[in-house]
Amino acid sequence: MNGKSYETDNKSNQIVLIVVIAMTFMATLDSSIVNVALPVLSQQLSVPISSIEWVAASYSMIICSTILFFGRLGDIIGKSCIFRIGTILFTLASLLCGLSTSFAMLIACRFLQGIGASAYMANNHGMITELFPRESRGKALGILVTAVAIGNMVGPSVGGMILSVFHWNYIFYVNVPFGMIVFLLG
Repeated sequence: MNGKSYETDNKSNQIVLIVVIAMTFMATLDSSIVNVALPVLSQQLSVPISSIEWVAASYSMIICSTILFFGRLGDIIGKSCIFRIGTILFTLASLLCGLSTSFAMLIACRFLQGIGASAYMANNHGMITELFPRESRGKALGILVTAVAIGNMVGPSVGGMILSVFHWNYIFYVNVPFGMIVFLLG
């Protein structure tokens, strides 16, 4: 392999890594960003706090219950195809979550958002494993795992900052430009 084609492959691998990291970060951020918004959602949607917890739980439950399905589907159809479909669905569902005017609509949209997140999260490790050579694979997977940790860690702070300035809908709208940029890069 000549130096120029390896350099081109390396650059495209780096773009794929950025795309995978960005969407994984957004999925984990989205699992924790809503937690600080639950009291606000409860008040503004006129739903008891015991019920509003479904906004957080529905997202996590759907990811856990469908991730194996989407991993296998990625093996059959192609990991990048399922990843792209998941990115589109997550981004569209995030917009719909922000546009929600009722508790039922928000829960339904969170289920869709979780399905999208599950589709791309089920294939992110496989994409990295297929693209990166053995000697750089560990580093790429380490960066991915770091994005997961940072997403979970900063979610409540970002949610609090958003809620201090904007309406609750913006905790979901924040995903839309990221999803669009990632889709265009990917």
